[in-house]
Amino acid sequence: MTQTIQQITPDDLSQLKRLTMNADESARRPAMSSRVVDRLFDRLVAEFDHKFASKMPDKQAEDDLKAIWAERLNGLTVEDIRKGIDQLPAFVRRSDGWPPGAAEFRELCRPHREPYERAEFQKRALTQDPADKTVAQSHIDKMRGRMGAVE
Repeated sequence: MTQTIQQITPDDLSQLKRLTMNADESARRPAMSSRVVDRLFDRLVAEFDHKFASKMPDKQAEDDLKAIWAERLNGLTVEDIRKGIDQLPAFVRRSDGWPPGAAEFRELCRPHREPYERAEFQKRALTQDPADKTVAQSHIDKMRGRMGAVE
């Protein structure tokens, strides 16, 4: 089956990367349990039907795709996977009904949060003393001196 450039998905690129890795590098990376990945794929096929199943035209493609997903999801807990599954409806609305790739699903499992969104950062920010304007001005003056006169 030939694909044009427009039809190549992120998962296809992940497969290519995996196939080009040397054996030593690939062996050092542990993978998620195949049982968990199998159950996740069952769920994704049920959720996305042919849109997900079409990525696996034969048994070899399915095995390769599962290996990539196992590698990408390494380090996640079953609870993280559940969170990702819970995020699928929102993902579907943003993606016109297309399933996520392995990297996108990982983000659904443990969405990145900016440091200022974290509770510990907010607590620390609220308890800090306001900046001393004279200290701040001295730092600004030092920076200006190092940069040279700016007019």
